[in-house]
Amino acid sequence: MSELAPFRNAYEIRHVQTNAAKSCTVCYKPSDIVLITDNKKDWFYVCGSHLKDKNFSNLVYWNNEGKDVSNEWKEKCLAVEKAMKEVKKLEKGNEVKNKSSWLSWSKDKESKDDKDEKKSDKESDKEKGNDNLSEKDRKSADLANWRKELADAELQLKEFEKINTRYVLDSVFYKGRLMQEWKQRHANEIKEKLNNGTLFPSLEGVKSLRKEE
Repeated sequence: MSELAPFRNAYEIRHVQTNAAKSCTVCYKPSDIVLITDNKKDWFYVCGSHLKDKNFSNLVYWNNEGKDVSNEWKEKCLAVEKAMKEVKKLEKGNEVKNKSSWLSWSKDKESKDDKDEKKSDKESDKEKGNDNLSEKDRKSADLANWRKELADAELQLKEFEKINTRYVLDSVFYKGRLMQEWKQRHANEIKEKLNNGTLFPSLEGVKSLRKEE
């Protein structure tokens, strides 16, 4: 084989239509998953279960230049986690606030004994209601902002993984792919030489070895 590998050990994942599925290279079961190198010189079908097997391959995050960008992936995961925590916290706070407001309203309603107290309570409730409404609007706006933040962070993470996810094959499998590529290339070279008549050395100019009479 050539000293310089025709393709590096970094495979992207592709999916084909179900009716285009072919045998997995490892277990020969039908699969619609294809692993392909960056330069498209090597590709093969494989089952998704094998991609989770550390003895077959490892998932990494490399860009098209082969640079490790796993730290960027971690940062994007943290952004998703932070936004998700804020959303859950605000949603839980709203649930508690709504329950507390209902209990307070029910208790106040039962304590109204006369007309004057009712009038006073109504005025007080109106002022309190305005304050609660303002706080409720603020919390609703915060929740909406964090939900948008979460959606944006999840989208960025998804796009990042789509572009930078690579699978590094175990050294044994990778060497097997290199050997198969070399054999195929060597067979093609022999076929080409047979077709153009350059496989065997030319006898032109070679002196005849016929025994002189």
